[in-house]
Amino acid sequence: MAEIEGELAERRRDQDEILIGALASGATDEVAAELAGCSARTVRRRRHDDRDFHEAVKQRRAERTAALTGRLVDLADRAVDVLVAALDDESPRVRLRAAELVLSSGARLRRATDVDDDIAELKRLASTYTAMFESGETVAAVTGTVTQ
Repeated sequence: MAEIEGELAERRRDQDEILIGALASGATDEVAAELAGCSARTVRRRRHDDRDFHEAVKQRRAERTAALTGRLVDLADRAVDVLVAALDDESPRVRLRAAELVLSSGARLRRATDVDDDIAELKRLASTYTAMFESGETVAAVTGTVTQ
């Protein structure tokens, strides 16, 4: 009996690994289910009812995103070199397009940096207010005063 339970647990771990990998890579429930040899209903149930499973998919997706982001950052220097070379191209159309890409990319990067700064400030404020709440302090939303 213990041997059967061990085999079932191992099969479940193997199935979970396949499901986690597939879902983290963007597969639909149906595709992930087919790869793992289970039903799409099982996949949906696992994603919604099993917090550890949900967190494992989220973690794996974050790892994949970080790896891909790292690769893109590594390639960015080469891409910038191509744009620099294109800015000196003989064709005015190529130079204009390169200039448009440089300017639009710079603007998007600036907006992304602003958003990152805003998020960091919101996290700081949330942390401050959480600490105040947990210590029993209250914050008057309109006046900005703190009372004990």
